[in-house]
Amino acid sequence: MIRIVIVEDEQSSRAALKSMLKLLFKDVEVIGEFPSIKEAAFFLEHNQVDLVFLDIELEDGNSLQLLRKLDRINFHIIFITAFSRYAIEAIKFSALDYLLKPIDPGELKEAVENALRRIESEEENRRLLATLEENHKRLRKIVVKTTDNTHFIAVDDIIYLKSDGSYTNIITVTKNILASRHLKYFAGILSNCNYIRTHQSYLVNPNHIEFIEKTGTLQLSNKDVVPVATRKRAEILKEIKSHINP
Repeated sequence: MIRIVIVEDEQSSRAALKSMLKLLFKDVEVIGEFPSIKEAAFFLEHNQVDLVFLDIELEDGNSLQLLRKLDRINFHIIFITAFSRYAIEAIKFSALDYLLKPIDPGELKEAVENALRRIESEEENRRLLATLEENHKRLRKIVVKTTDNTHFIAVDDIIYLKSDGSYTNIITVTKNILASRHLKYFAGILSNCNYIRTHQSYLVNPNHIEFIEKTGTLQLSNKDVVPVATRKRAEILKEIKSHINP
């Protein structure tokens, strides 16, 4: 039986979420429902919990304040938010699960199934949450999970990303990472970081463009050469120049 806690200050939202969980899953039990940091913190410190649904803003503060109060975070977290796109991007940057209010049953089912498949260590939870705090202040890191590791990558260190089917090669100043996410996903979470989609298969950090070759291709800081889409070349080159010479 999966033990679930809901931390949400709207009683109607707690009731709706609890009802959906009962309809969608047989082996889950909601063992606690709390509207505030104080009540939730005490319960989470003294009970074994597998999964917590956590609203971003609670009646007595921010949910990150709740997490900082805990000596241990040995449960999986799914954030709930009705906040702006910026807040959602901060969560996605940090590779933490989230649901947007009003909660869609299909998205809830997918999020819980993902949570049940993942067994995350206390240390990794702490690192992910620390990254979330940083990203709420300024979106400057992304978290990329691979089969063997969790990579915390500074946005400024990424040179470019290249599509590889349903995977993406992330080329940074120190290493190359193969992520099991398609390029469209990374284009979304990097949308506020001025990266340029130079080609269907390439997303480039303009800070790492050294020069534009006569052929229209780009040479980057690591000496790799990437193409520029022919049909949109003039438009893309104009965008590149605007970032290099604002």
